[in-house]
Amino acid sequence: MRSLRYAVLVAIWASACASCGTTAPTLVINPLIAISPSVGRVGTIFTVTGTGFTPGGTATMHQLIPGVAEVTNQGDLPPASGTLHVDFTTAGRGVGSTELWFVDDPTQKASNHVTYTLTAK
Repeated sequence: MRSLRYAVLVAIWASACASCGTTAPTLVINPLIAISPSVGRVGTIFTVTGTGFTPGGTATMHQLIPGVAEVTNQGDLPPASGTLHVDFTTAGRGVGSTELWFVDDPTQKASNHVTYTLTAK
């Protein structure tokens, strides 16, 4: 008798819940990056961290380098969490300010743009 009451209660709960209108949460892709340091000498290793990328997707780094134009590095992989951590060196580059941003490849959404500046050694 006890198992029959349990089965009836479960059936009532299931039918009531079927109409409760719950939906799965929507994943919002909104890439946001930061760079550290923002100023360094030629040869400095810079670190870009970011959030809001497609989990398990890829991202492409874009840089507007003085005297060179736009340079891209494809295939940086945000881990399953959708965060990003990229270290890069500036060895062999000239001084000046460079604009940098990432594009979330699956959605083609661009992150905010950040600037880093290289100074002479």
